[in-house]
Amino acid sequence: MQLGLEGKVALITGASRGIGRATALTLADEGMDLVLASRGREALEQVTESVLERGRRAVAVPADVGIQADRERLVSKALEEFERIDCLVSNATSLDPYYEDAPQSALWDGHYHVDLLGAVRLTELIAPGMRERRSGSIVYISSIAGMTGLGFDHAYVGIKAALIATGKTMAVEFAPDGVRVNVVAPGGIYEPGSDWDRMRRDYPDRVAAIEASIPMGRFGTPDEVARCIAFLLSDASNWVVGHTLVVDGGQFRGIR
Repeated sequence: MQLGLEGKVALITGASRGIGRATALTLADEGMDLVLASRGREALEQVTESVLERGRRAVAVPADVGIQADRERLVSKALEEFERIDCLVSNATSLDPYYEDAPQSALWDGHYHVDLLGAVRLTELIAPGMRERRSGSIVYISSIAGMTGLGFDHAYVGIKAALIATGKTMAVEFAPDGVRVNVVAPGGIYEPGSDWDRMRRDYPDRVAAIEASIPMGRFGTPDEVARCIAFLLSDASNWVVGHTLVVDGGQFRGIR
């Protein structure tokens, strides 16, 4: 399938690892130029170098998308480098409070400012140019956790659900101006060094049971999600608006 992404510019947050990194490499292979953002400079620069090796232009912007000044600096740098932003992939999430055994209030604050407001405020900065050009595509990365009641990780579930609702309502507003907004909701995604990798070492029986419960019999990979993101950004999906694409090997059992 010809996605028609060559020569377009995408801004990706949370681009230094996992789904963000895989998305950057997938879009580079599709011929896109990239603005890559994350807080970790070293890993981000490694991803940027991989994009450059694929023959595409890329700029790394270390930034915390939970902070408005950083969001504004990120968009300003992108426009300075490329003059326009054709696509936004809002993938950043707040995980630090989990590692710090922080209280629930810190989890709510972190996910609210990074996952939700990071997506919303970047959209507010980028969408006017898209609407003026009557062309653009935005993808928010949520989770199947935002579609069900887990009974735990309430902040993660609540904010990922809010992100799905935000994508839907913004899609309705922007569609008449030729700008599409969609959401991707991955299930369990595994790669070396990931949270699932650490949990597999610490709680092997528990993780094995979760993996066995997935109808496809395994966790997904970042590349599998990245290919779906590329599709939603492309003209191949130009009649897909306000949709939440579940990418989970059948893990989510709800009827929608």
